[in-house]
Amino acid sequence: MVRNIQIEKLFDVDKSWLGKFPVATDFDEVIDEDANVYLPDGTLALVFRKKKFQTLLAMTPDTDDYAYWKWASKALLSDQRGDAAGKEINTNVEIRLTEGQKKFFSAAIKKELTLEEARELLKDTTVSRATFYMKKTEEDGLVDLAEIEKWSKICRTKTTSPADREEALEKRNQAKLAWFENWLINTWEVSEDKIEAAKVAKKKYVTIQPRSNRVYSNVVGAIDRSGRTPYGRLTKTSTDKWEEFIQQQKFYEEADELLRETMPETHKILSERFDKISDKRYTLFGTCFTSITVNFNFQVAYHTDGQNAKNAAAVLSVLEKGTYEGSEFVFPQLRLAFNLRHGDFLAGDNQGLMHGMMPFKNTSEDFESIWFVMYQRDSILKLDTLECEACRKAFMSYSAEHFADELGSGEKNWSGSFTGMWGSPHWDSYKELRSKEGEYDYTKCHNTGIKGDPDLLPVRRGAKGMEKYG
Repeated sequence: MVRNIQIEKLFDVDKSWLGKFPVATDFDEVIDEDANVYLPDGTLALVFRKKKFQTLLAMTPDTDDYAYWKWASKALLSDQRGDAAGKEINTNVEIRLTEGQKKFFSAAIKKELTLEEARELLKDTTVSRATFYMKKTEEDGLVDLAEIEKWSKICRTKTTSPADREEALEKRNQAKLAWFENWLINTWEVSEDKIEAAKVAKKKYVTIQPRSNRVYSNVVGAIDRSGRTPYGRLTKTSTDKWEEFIQQQKFYEEADELLRETMPETHKILSERFDKISDKRYTLFGTCFTSITVNFNFQVAYHTDGQNAKNAAAVLSVLEKGTYEGSEFVFPQLRLAFNLRHGDFLAGDNQGLMHGMMPFKNTSEDFESIWFVMYQRDSILKLDTLECEACRKAFMSYSAEHFADELGSGEKNWSGSFTGMWGSPHWDSYKELRSKEGEYDYTKCHNTGIKGDPDLLPVRRGAKGMEKYG
């Protein structure tokens, strides 16, 4: 029997919750039975079914299927999970700016600051997601390389005690982070044009890509274009063990069918939308899903999945080894948590409802928890065929090799991207060249930018124009 839960009102949460880990006072009840959850307006928001995934229930730790998903979940130690990885940064602190340093650069490139004003901004020593190019600070003599190596050697030595290794690691990190103070005093403070000095340093040393805490979290299936990789593709994890990926087809199809049974209107919308996709390989073998995020022993903090398909649904489940408690999946706006365990099925609104996990507790020595999140990305609808997207990737390399003098950014490792490249005669000529060399007609590949719209930008040097789409 399925329990129907009618939510009378949604509880208030705001952006300050993002990145925080749930606590027991965030929910009133843990659901551990088949249930449907309805929002105040009567909309079906979530469905929960215990032990419903027959394919997953058959994946015990001694099976090849379990081994594949464990491998997939640990194939990437990701620093791109944003809020889900937690607000308080505690990994790779040796390559990060503080929030105070971010504030300093933001202010110092706009107006002349005194050293006292800079020091006031720098008092905020909270570790941020922003990182710096360590190699560039080393090349510019902003750190003591001998000091770094001294402590690194102690960290690498097998006979070093845990306490001594922890102390050496801390001192090594301090030596790496010393670059900013050295730059501040020896370059910025003595500069005749402090604004220009700050601009130069920010551009040279501070990375554009923010990095969250590192966690075992990976994507299987299709992934869309981005500013750094302006071509769609199946993820490396999918292609590295292609046969094993294909062998999971029954799992993908069961998830699709369970969503059809429990949320038929949502499934109909998604099926009709993704039936128009340019290449069926972007869906998981004809299902309404394009991608799966696979997590290993990863407690996710509060977040929303804002980049997934609109009016869609995510499907969640778990594989387990050993024993553990906790890990309840919490929706604070509903004041509900779900005891999602091996083979359970949870589906619903992953965009409008904030969600996160309680910590794992009382874990056995062989404890393993592999979480699946199956979802859709609308942006994948705008991709060309896999052949065309692979052609885009190849064009990047071709461009880097042949157009560096004409269109390059001047950087040693220029990626090959330049403004207006996908509407350029260079791209059209390359498609014709590829078509002559092979059997596939690459001339039918579209002249679309990162977001799938026609690339009408005038051709200019470097990759700066790509940020427009990013």
